[in-house]
Amino acid sequence: MTASNILPENTKMRALREGQKLLQIHGFNGFSFQDLAVVLGIRKASLYSHFKSKEDFGLAILEYYRVHFNQWCITIEGFSGGDKLKAYFDLFYTFSAKFSGMCPLCAFASDQQSLPPSMKAALEKNSKIQRDWMIAIIEEGQKKEEFRHDLSPSRIAELILALGLGAQLSARALTDPDHIHRIRKQLEILLKPIGHI
Repeated sequence: MTASNILPENTKMRALREGQKLLQIHGFNGFSFQDLAVVLGIRKASLYSHFKSKEDFGLAILEYYRVHFNQWCITIEGFSGGDKLKAYFDLFYTFSAKFSGMCPLCAFASDQQSLPPSMKAALEKNSKIQRDWMIAIIEEGQKKEEFRHDLSPSRIAELILALGLGAQLSARALTDPDHIHRIRKQLEILLKPIGHI
């Protein structure tokens, strides 16, 4: 493999990594290819050799995040249900504390109405993947008596996901990343089996 074969891939991965960060801080409509080119120290035209449009770039970021989220899930497979939820909210805290950012799905969701149909579909697909992952965590946690049984796993998962998205937005509005930890602690109380609260 020659150096010329390596460099384009490296530039593309750097663009995805830095583009995701711009997305998390500014939203999808809040940055341009020119902004990204400046961050990367390249010409704007160079980006078009990797992404034919900003829509194509947005789809690539959604796939990039999906792959990295799946890899992250593997690293916490051995955790208890409660610890998986803590790790999930810790991701949000890290984004908020490091650069006042939000998770990519939250950032895309804030611009959902202005996204092209292909990106709306990809966002919905990614959101359903996370919902299914969360449902599986709750099902397992209920079997192990970690979580309450009076609500279905799907209803609890939807509550957790909604609180996660809302906590990120309110942490940003309050300029207080610790708000995410406080929401997570209240959630832990709500999820305890009846009689253990």
